[in-house]
Amino acid sequence: MWNGIRSLLIALILASLAGTALVLNAMVLALASSTVFAGQSRNNLLRDAAMTGDITQVIALLGAGVSVDDADEGNRTALSEAAAGGHLDVVQLLIDAGAVVNRTDREGLSPLMLAAAAGNTRIVQVLLNNGAEVLNADRIGMTPLMLAASSGQIRTVQMLLAHGADANQPDANGSTALMHAAIGGSDEVVSALLAGGANVASKDRDGRTALMFSAMQGSGRSVAALIAKDADPKAVDRNGKSAIVYAAAGGQLGVVKILARYGTTHDMTDALLVAALNCHEATSVFLLDRGVSVNAKDELGETALISASASGCVSVVRRLMMRGAKIVTASNDGVTPLIAAAFSSSEETMRLLLTGTVDVNGADRNGRTPLMGASERGWIDIVKRLIASGAEPGAVDRDGKTAAGYAALAGRFEIVEELRGHAQR
Repeated sequence: MWNGIRSLLIALILASLAGTALVLNAMVLALASSTVFAGQSRNNLLRDAAMTGDITQVIALLGAGVSVDDADEGNRTALSEAAAGGHLDVVQLLIDAGAVVNRTDREGLSPLMLAAAAGNTRIVQVLLNNGAEVLNADRIGMTPLMLAASSGQIRTVQMLLAHGADANQPDANGSTALMHAAIGGSDEVVSALLAGGANVASKDRDGRTALMFSAMQGSGRSVAALIAKDADPKAVDRNGKSAIVYAAAGGQLGVVKILARYGTTHDMTDALLVAALNCHEATSVFLLDRGVSVNAKDELGETALISASASGCVSVVRRLMMRGAKIVTASNDGVTPLIAAAFSSSEETMRLLLTGTVDVNGADRNGRTPLMGASERGWIDIVKRLIASGAEPGAVDRDGKTAAGYAALAGRFEIVEELRGHAQR
């Protein structure tokens, strides 16, 4: 041990006197060969040097006998660190020193995958030239092509395709590189993959297609390119939702306009409801203008007004009421717009709905009334207004709980007293 410490001290003294890279190299050599820094600590020095791109230290450490393929607890080697960090000269040096090109870490990530994800195209080329496997996948089935596609690395995607990457290879969830590109919102990568033979009809385990993901992201160019390659706008996922519903959910009006040309009545209704639920007023108005009935119901019996009321989307509620939306309509579970609003977080929505014709004592399947929701929320003015309109304070839900019970559980004791006062009259 003393010999190692003495070598380190000598190197430090020389470095402080001369300050040259050569002498600093001697310090690294002494450090690497010292028994004080033997084993795992010494190997960490190589990975750290590779990670930061310090080729001088890498040369010194390899010269001191550090194994080029030593790995950390995650099975990550110096080559992986250099590839991820974009250090081309270090990558080449490590490969020349015999580093295993296809070694993977604990997550199944190879140096090629890490370089591809970061878009380090020159390193990707070097790795491919030295035998890197382009079709290998990590623990969740992600290939180098998928990783490059998901991060929008167009040059890397093109290079991998040229070296035999499979554009239709699925990951563990059934997603292809095209789907990952669509999720990432890269029009260029989507186009490159289509040119590389990507199948537009492929679906993941939830029945989702690349067109649905592009629609959700609002990528109009990709949507048009996919449809031009015969992607089916009417295809539905496992829940029966088509691409226009995905676009409407994100308020992607431009894409909704494209897909509306292909939408069925069912698709357009679902699109209106999801647009209303997510407070996308412009998209809701467009769909109404396209002829979707303001009172159309989905398979659950819900309308756009129920959806918007549940989310507290005041502007959409107002717009729907102006278009003639029925406030007294109920879903299959008995939920009316007023009940939905009462159990939401928008007192203003309740006030707006109460300007129309409503059933203040209507109850859903669980016996919940608007008064119970308003009492739980602590909206004293709404509670008074509902009672003035004929709401029954003594009504009970399926569990035998009254509006006062809802208020008490929520700590709304002012409302508890208000309700008790009316119950005693």
